[in-house]
Amino acid sequence: MRKRFDGHVWRLHRKIDRQVDTVQSCGAGLSLSESEVSLIERATMQLQIEWEHFVRSFVLDCATGRFEDRNGPIVSHLPLRLASREKASHVLIQTYRKRRREPDWYLPDQAIDAADRLRLSNFQNISIILGVTPWLIEDLRHLRNFIAHQSKDTALKVRKSNLLTVSNRIAPAQSALSYGVGGVRRVVTWSNFMKAISRYLL
Repeated sequence: MRKRFDGHVWRLHRKIDRQVDTVQSCGAGLSLSESEVSLIERATMQLQIEWEHFVRSFVLDCATGRFEDRNGPIVSHLPLRLASREKASHVLIQTYRKRRREPDWYLPDQAIDAADRLRLSNFQNISIILGVTPWLIEDLRHLRNFIAHQSKDTALKVRKSNLLTVSNRIAPAQSALSYGVGGVRRVVTWSNFMKAISRYLL
């Protein structure tokens, strides 16, 4: 009997809520302490990681033939049985000519390409949903990379994003707590976007 992906989505939403609650609880006051900044930065990085893990699990599990969506059973049309997520990963990596590792799952084009390489029956839906523009968590990825690497390259990408003006100092915690379009905190916008995309994939 095939399973639905509801469990994947429920677990993602629970993990997202945990990180968002951490960020917002730290941002309740007028200023942030050093420990609060650290907590927010860790939670921001974890948000990105949770999304990456979800996309990986979803695409690879689709290839196993053990799941279904609202349109029915999901299968891989490759001429071999992919009985597990690990087997699907191994076969996917073998389809690349140069790289010897999994795609960067947080990049929509690479996740879509992986679904295509695995010849998933729900490829069209994955392509449409993960190909939506604007991709509202692009800024989250740049912020996460800056927190993790603190390099000139990651700093330039943050400055080219919508997170701050060129003259502003890069402050990841403040960026996560800042308000974007519609007067919604960015961390909430990221959360809402990830939740919506994950539901549309079902």
